Amino acid sequence: MTAAELSTAAQEGIKVNVAVINNGFLGMVRQWQEFFYERRYAATPLRSPDFVKLAEAHGLIGLRAEKRPEVAEVVKQARAAEGTVLIDFRVEQEDSVYPMVPAGADLDAMIRRGVASVPEKNRKLLTYHDSWAYWAREYGFTVIGAVQASDFSDPSPQEVAALITQIKSEKVPAATSNLP
Repeated sequence: MTAAELSTAAQEGIKVNVAVINNGFLGMVRQWQEFFYERRYAATPLRSPDFVKLAEAHGLIGLRAEKRPEVAEVVKQARAAEGTVLIDFRVEQEDSVYPMVPAGADLDAMIRRGVASVPEKNRKLLTYHDSWAYWAREYGFTVIGAVQASDFSDPSPQEVAALITQIKSEKVPAATSNLP
């Protein structure tokens, strides 16, 4: 995040809740240094601004949660506020994120492990854009439909209805949404 996003939110008067997960480190690199380089931290501790004051300098609301019991209340305040709110969540400096890809391993190893747990007959993909066809081929999924073609046109109601019919006929066991 840069201050430019906050400036835009303030200028346009939009409602966005911004969460800064603040451990004072460049987290992924710090985690590598912890696990594989005996905690020899180099160039990962970050000197960050006071994010609450940064939000306030833009005329926005800035909140902070330093302990787990404070989280629910600051989230409630952010949701209730009319304008953009930045929440600075202070977390443990050496908390880790998983899964983690060790040196020399394929970046997609965790995806392939997850896909292996899905029966082949259930590997069906309905996507909002046909550009996901590459992903489907790479990981053994069948694309049963795309809501948006590569020309970026919106689907017609008839096209959406046809996809719904196809989902039902294919007996797709689950559907999730991550629309832009």
